[in-house]
Amino acid sequence: MADSIINTNQDAGTLKPKSLADLTVKYIDELAAGITPSQTFTEMADEFFAQFPDPQESQPIRQEVKAKKRTSPTPSPKPKLIRPVIDCQAESATSKKLFVSSEFMAQEVEEAKKAGVLTFIPRIMTQVTMPHSDPKSRDYVRKNGNFLWAMWSPHGLPYGPIPRLILSWAATEVAKTGQRMIDLGDCQNDFLRRLGLDLSGGMKGGIARLKNQFKRLLSCAIVCDYEDYNEFHHRSFSFAEEADILWWKPVEPDQKKLWNSTITLSERFANEVIGHPVPIRMSTMEALRGSSFQLDIYYWLTHKNFYSTKVTYISWESLQEQFGAGYPTTSQGKRDFKKKFLEALKKVAAVYSEAGKLREEGDYLVYVPGRPDVQAELISG
Repeated sequence: MADSIINTNQDAGTLKPKSLADLTVKYIDELAAGITPSQTFTEMADEFFAQFPDPQESQPIRQEVKAKKRTSPTPSPKPKLIRPVIDCQAESATSKKLFVSSEFMAQEVEEAKKAGVLTFIPRIMTQVTMPHSDPKSRDYVRKNGNFLWAMWSPHGLPYGPIPRLILSWAATEVAKTGQRMIDLGDCQNDFLRRLGLDLSGGMKGGIARLKNQFKRLLSCAIVCDYEDYNEFHHRSFSFAEEADILWWKPVEPDQKKLWNSTITLSERFANEVIGHPVPIRMSTMEALRGSSFQLDIYYWLTHKNFYSTKVTYISWESLQEQFGAGYPTTSQGKRDFKKKFLEALKKVAAVYSEAGKLREEGDYLVYVPGRPDVQAELISG
């Protein structure tokens, strides 16, 4: 089955399923063969997840952080700093909330996709971010705890909302079909409409911006490294192996071609999408599509709400490492990032109310667990 791009889970040395996908296949195969399973799917999932440690609990903290003394008459307990870290367990116990409902995994998700209310993003988009504005550079590095993400592109780096929307569209197509080759259609304006982009021409119009961001995104080389005290893991991949885009003729954007344009995603990236798709609500993404910062916060938060059950204090320094592309690490840069993050969080909360539970507390953003945007309505009981 598909592996995570970074996967540090060790084989437990038993014949038990090694991934949730294996467990699902086993359960379906038994039903198809007329065998009545000895457990419900939820019971099997509970038993499966019990063998994995909670990464939020087991993650080592590299440095001690001294909390500032509070002036309140009743001092609050010293917050525990937990840096946002990539989920490097293949399918950890904290993922249980996302997967234990067989109805969500099958019928209701399929109905939601057909109704156009559900889309997907690659899980890696919830853990690291691309630039928000043009970095005027061909290389880019971000960190999230022990995880490092680096990008390079000969055409310049992808930035802003458009590449995020393209990846969401690609992930949704792959999640639906299970195929690496995806069809962009035979008409430029049809594709622009699918992404919700304007159909204007000119140097700054929707057509030119889409073309530019497509070239940057498809030519990217990506490196993912994970390192802690005892381990180092390295993966490299690209988003796509091949692309044949045949509709870049601005004078005839509605003209139909004799054959469709296609993109063949790289095997590693497609496996990541198929193995770890993150469901998000189409209407929320559409409401935030004008801001890459707001999209990144929404992606991160709705995914975190799938698996996290504990109040967590996250330092602003850690958040800037993950989200703060383009903000310097000077005192002024840190203040500017914090201000922009809180402004963007408020905008996200206007369409995804669970974001309103997060609060500022001195040197920390306090994460309070909430309901994931999709699960809140698509899962009953």
